[in-house]
Parts: sequence; C-alpha cells; structure tokens
Amino acid sequence: MSSVLAMVLFLAVVAAGVVFIQRFKHVRARAMEGKSLPPAFARRLPPRALLFLYSPTCAVCTAQRPLLRRIREHIPVVEVDITRRARLARELGVFATPTYLYVERGRIRHAWVGAQSEKAFLQVVKQREAA
Repeated sequence: MSSVLAMVLFLAVVAAGVVFIQRFKHVRARAMEGKSLPPAFARRLPPRALLFLYSPTCAVCTAQRPLLRRIREHIPVVEVDITRRARLARELGVFATPTYLYVERGRIRHAWVGAQSEKAFLQVVKQREAA
C-alpha cells in the first residue's frame, strides 16, 4: 500500500510542477508585452511582424516551422536565433524557446512561449488589425 501512496504522491508533485511551469511561462510572456525593442534592431523590422526566437537545438522550434510558413501569408515572420543573438534575447527577457513576439512599430504587443497554434497567432493579428 505504501508504494501506491508514494506513486500517487509522486504523480501529484509532477502534475503540480507542470502547472507551475505553464503558469510561470504565461506570466513571463505577459511581462514582455509593452516593452520596446532595442532601436537598432527595431529599425530593421517591418511595421508589424511576428518575431520567432528559437534555438537550433529546440525540437519544438523545428516542429513549429510548417506553421510559421502558413503564418507568413498573413504577417512577416522574422526568425532570431538566440544562440547568435544572446544579448538581444536577454534584453527582451526571453527565457525559453520557442518565444514568439508580435511587434508593432518596435513595441511588443503580444508574447507567447512554447508551442502555439495557427489560430492563436491569427487571432491576435486580426485583433490588432481591427484596433
């Protein structure tokens, strides 16, 4: 009986950890919103764009590439390898990959961390276009 209880306790701790991590990612992503991009970087971007901050070793990043090809039909996508642009990633507060930043005129309007759906991106793009 004690091994069953230990297993239940272990699974409860793992589940709580997963919930905590998801909440932490959400809170950190919201904290990026409203920040300005470094001016030298922002000048090279189109007025509206989706930044895709990735790491070459990130499996989720690789899996998201087909989705990004479809998103490009609606908004420019700018890919940023954080292993080559570590300073920029630190300045923006990027702590995990993939991170996506919807930017308008050099300001972060929406941020996501982790795998996302096409619907999530397009919903924000359409909302911002209507604003």
